[in-house]
Amino acid sequence: MTNLRDRDREIYNQELRRENQIARENNSAASGLMTGILLTSLLGLGLGAFFLFNRGADNSAPAGNQTIIERTQEIPVPQPQAPDVKPPDVNITLPKVEAPPAPDVNVSIPSPAAPQAPAAETTPADSAAPTGDATSTGETAPAQP
Repeated sequence: MTNLRDRDREIYNQELRRENQIARENNSAASGLMTGILLTSLLGLGLGAFFLFNRGADNSAPAGNQTIIERTQEIPVPQPQAPDVKPPDVNITLPKVEAPPAPDVNVSIPSPAAPQAPAAETTPADSAAPTGDATSTGETAPAQP
């Protein structure tokens, strides 16, 4: 029985040690992260301040009666000349090819027969209309055979 209690106490102590170790690891990681963020921030602020304060020194105006004259000198650069290249003289003769003669096609179209006008009867309504005009009277011409 004492052996079981000793065994339980030993397991309990191991669990406590393991939990403490996990807590230390977590705290260590968090503190390392915070330290890194702090150092990076300080370095960034230091570099920013350095560039900010040195920027003003570069743009200072000259003191006294100094006159600055800027001169630009253009130097022409010689362009290389392209050599004169003559195109080759090529003569190509093509053989004459005669087209075959067109086929002899004899097509005859019969001339249409002259339309015959129907005999017109004179009525009082027809006398007012012009004569010889079949479309104006509403009459249709007969179909040709």
